[in-house]
Amino acid sequence: MYLNPATPALADQRVRQALAWAVDREAVAEIAGEGLTEPAPSWLASNPAYPQADGQGFTRHDPDLAGRLLDEAGWVRGPDGRRAKDGVPLAFRLQTWGTEGPTGEVLQAQWDAIGVDVDLSHVDNTLVQQARERGDWDAQTAAFTTLGNVPSLFAVQLTPGGSGNYGHYDLPQAAPLVERANTATDEQQRTAAVLELNALQAEVVPAVPVHPRAQASAVAARVGGFVPHPLQYENLVRPGLTLGG
Repeated sequence: MYLNPATPALADQRVRQALAWAVDREAVAEIAGEGLTEPAPSWLASNPAYPQADGQGFTRHDPDLAGRLLDEAGWVRGPDGRRAKDGVPLAFRLQTWGTEGPTGEVLQAQWDAIGVDVDLSHVDNTLVQQARERGDWDAQTAAFTTLGNVPSLFAVQLTPGGSGNYGHYDLPQAAPLVERANTATDEQQRTAAVLELNALQAEVVPAVPVHPRAQASAVAARVGGFVPHPLQYENLVRPGLTLGG
């Protein structure tokens, strides 16, 4: 769930962190993902090569911590339970597209529970992209693979000009960490730098990690040699498949 820091309600890092702590990922994965996906506490958590990422980021549902962060940021509850700052309600727009409508609905309800108003709309992806290009957006769903050259994938997310850096975040720590990961002389050094990048993403919260996009592969009983792969394309183009009678 990508967040635009140019939106006044989302400019404070504590607000973005609060939104992330307020997400009950187990519930989102079960209700919106219909059991076909799993919670992702951090951006890298869906990559099986980095099991440590499951212990980073937003590892629990903690609405109390979310409330304290919002209080610290000046967004306090009124008598009606809604949060406001200097008379301005804590509210933002959320656009979902494709299969992610149910995810948006569950998140809207969970954020409503901590006093945040979310104006939810489910639209065509073309409208999502156009809003992003105009800078006229607050929060949007999107999904990126975490498989491949992981340091380069983080560069796409966290460095200026990155195609996935929708909020135009400028994080001075990101580029040196990407360089350190790419030039590491052993796997231990590379992993350490990658996990620092993942921790940076969880600290700044340019996007709230929720769950991997669900993709299901149906395999006929007469197909042999099928080995599941996280990438859908690899499930389709795979040597060794056989077709029985």
